[in-house]
Amino acid sequence: MNDLGARLHALPVFPLPGAVLMPSSVLPLHVFEPRYRELLKAVLASDGLMGIATLDRAASDADDAPPIHPEIGVGKVVQSETLPDGRSNVVLLHVGSARAVRELHVDTPYRVFATQPIAEDEPAEAALAGVRAMVLQLGAATPSAGPEAQRLAAVPGMDLVHSLARRMFQSSDEQRAYLGCDTPGRIRLVSDGLATLLASTGAIGDA
Repeated sequence: MNDLGARLHALPVFPLPGAVLMPSSVLPLHVFEPRYRELLKAVLASDGLMGIATLDRAASDADDAPPIHPEIGVGKVVQSETLPDGRSNVVLLHVGSARAVRELHVDTPYRVFATQPIAEDEPAEAALAGVRAMVLQLGAATPSAGPEAQRLAAVPGMDLVHSLARRMFQSSDEQRAYLGCDTPGRIRLVSDGLATLLASTGAIGDA
């Protein structure tokens, strides 16, 4: 995120209901509203970066600037197809995470926020040892899942944790909680989730 720090002081944001751009993931978007066509045009003319924010459920449909949750996935446009009628299909790749600080007053039809980066450091391997061990325990407790557990346990670094988070956290609330954590916090959330799964199988304490 260090190379994104300067960019985050004024980040164009695409708010969506229930959408979270999770780490190490992609998000397909269909862009059709005029203001978001303008956002996409500006983003493609710049560095391809935009934020994906989740609309607050309390937001009113009549509100032109409804409240958002502060956790923001920062995405880079890696695919873009403009349709004849001006709509576009794009694919965003997660490149960082941020927290909204305040909305900026701008002349653009789309919204821009001042944001701060959420630390996403690569942990020492020792910090992941417990996660790997629990994945293997789950595989041993459910033989049919053994090959997948072996494959997952070999995934390097935080890609392992992100992959597990995408499997475990299905609601937007859970996903935002994960997105909003720094690296140690994300490891704790996934470890807690694995421990809960192990408890449900009765496998805790097994070899």
